[in-house]
Amino acid sequence: MITPHLQWALITVDSFWTHDWTNYSVKSFAGVKLSTVKAFVTQPLVLIKETKSSVWDLELNKTSVDIALRNAENIIKDRDHFKEWTKWLQRVLNKLKKEMRILTDERDKLKADLTAIESDVVEFSKRSDLAN
Repeated sequence: MITPHLQWALITVDSFWTHDWTNYSVKSFAGVKLSTVKAFVTQPLVLIKETKSSVWDLELNKTSVDIALRNAENIIKDRDHFKEWTKWLQRVLNKLKKEMRILTDERDKLKADLTAIESDVVEFSKRSDLAN
């Protein structure tokens, strides 16, 4: 016959972690209530599990923080690159504006020259009509 003491001793480490204490048939052994034993034995194990979990969470959080920092660094690099690119575009735009002003001035000069030529042609036509 398996006594409660022997039954307790037969619980292995693996089954100890997974043991369902709420359905345990022995309510007490050696005068100690099972709930007391459960609280006494499982409390440190729960603490160890929680600590392991917390350490794992810290590792995950550290990894998350590292990723966030890398992302922030990349954003800053991208922003700096974007600033340089924006400066380059601004320089190109300024050159284009300058070229546009030059072309506009040349167009205005050509218009003035064409107007002058046109008026010269009209004047010449009038003189030649008068001469005939």
